[in-house]
Amino acid sequence: MKPFDWQFPYPSQRMPILARNCVATSQPLAAQAGLRMLMKGGSAVDAVLATAISLTVLEPTSNGIGSDAFAILWDGRKLQGLNASGRSPAAWTPARFKGLDAMPQRGWDAVTVLDAATQRPKLRLIRPIRVLVVSRDRRFLGLARFLLSRDGLDVDTTTRPGDLFESVQRGEVDVVVMDATGALGASARAAAELEALYPDLGVIVVADEPEPYARALPALPKWRGLEQLADLVRRSYLRLSPA
Repeated sequence: MKPFDWQFPYPSQRMPILARNCVATSQPLAAQAGLRMLMKGGSAVDAVLATAISLTVLEPTSNGIGSDAFAILWDGRKLQGLNASGRSPAAWTPARFKGLDAMPQRGWDAVTVLDAATQRPKLRLIRPIRVLVVSRDRRFLGLARFLLSRDGLDVDTTTRPGDLFESVQRGEVDVVVMDATGALGASARAAAELEALYPDLGVIVVADEPEPYARALPALPKWRGLEQLADLVRRSYLRLSPA
């Protein structure tokens, strides 16, 4: 690695910045949006999304809703890479470029299909989804923890409904799994209100009779549906419709 050079050969005279957390963009207000997200406790992914969304408004001539995306991120366990570079159109074949020494840099033959929007869900999944399972049935808590952890999710459990609200307010939870059987039935009704207060929070109900809850929230049979719980957690987190 070359030693750091303090010479500034460019007319702009942009000074180097040394910091623990840094957001770099071509638009100062967009950089502030990313920094604000970090100040609120967000991750690098949260800051990237806030910055990119802001740029579509602050610098629309250079930043549309498409584009490509590249990321190297540490998810707390291992280094992850995302390559959302643009793909070639489906109708192109190698024969179209036969005889060329390099890809064209101008014209329609240089165009790719923008890929950032389709790959954004993968960016969210770089960090394990944080799941809180709430139940007074310790057998259920143990089985739910085993099944969700086996699928790579970050799982915590509690027998106290009050812990749910505290964890959500601190931003420590992505998806809540609520056991609506027995004495927790009233808490399950409050789950819909919780989701309304925190739109980014996923809420799933498990119950002996899940049908009444399924009209408002994703719901599963308490014991028979647990094999589908991990998939439903991911779908709730990504705001996908149930399979």
